[in-house]
Amino acid sequence: MENKIEKIGVIIADKDEFIPFAESVKNLDVKSFDFLKKKGMVLKLDGAEAICLNSGIGKVNAAAACMHLIDIGCRIVLNFGMSGGLNNKSLGGFLFPKRFIEHDFDLSPIGYKPYFKPDQTEFPFADPRLLEIAKALGFDLEETAVSGDKFICDESISRFLYESFNASSCDMESAAIAAVCNAADIPFAALRRISDGADENAAKNHRNMNMFDNASLPEVFLKYLKQVIKDYEN
Repeated sequence: MENKIEKIGVIIADKDEFIPFAESVKNLDVKSFDFLKKKGMVLKLDGAEAICLNSGIGKVNAAAACMHLIDIGCRIVLNFGMSGGLNNKSLGGFLFPKRFIEHDFDLSPIGYKPYFKPDQTEFPFADPRLLEIAKALGFDLEETAVSGDKFICDESISRFLYESFNASSCDMESAAIAAVCNAADIPFAALRRISDGADENAAKNHRNMNMFDNASLPEVFLKYLKQVIKDYEN
């Protein structure tokens, strides 16, 4: 039998998502530390270490956190957070995207294919084995998540993202993390919860989800993390 994964990286962008997660694991074996003027923690769980970073919101912060986790030896990187739902996705639902696209990256004026970086031949993707574990736990697998450095609260933009990419959700980090992990051959998956409809009510609904139901996402992710530690093999 192949070896079990011993060190897993976890990226949590928003402090309003990181703090409830830290609270949910406070009775476990946890050690806190500082990371780029924000917080991190080492969670020892079922014979593995999960290095959890509050990266900060946005693609640059997420990519920096991802590269740090890979540099210190994490053999899997996971992400969880809130997302805007596209095409009338139900608020509060959980999903795992299969592929990731940076919807705000565009070099087409100088001859490149829209949304592709130079030398890029495909969009980054989630690891199939991590998705199998998610599916076995009953999570929905969705085709595409789009990411960009903008909180989407405009129905016309939301409709464009769905129609252009067949995307189920939009966020500000997952595609950047996926790009780094794919380049480094590190398995990656993202658990996203739909907090809003990426429309004119998005800011209000997002705040309400964070304020009144901020425990559900950490609890669900912890269940998934435990299953990954149990079932994923090198």
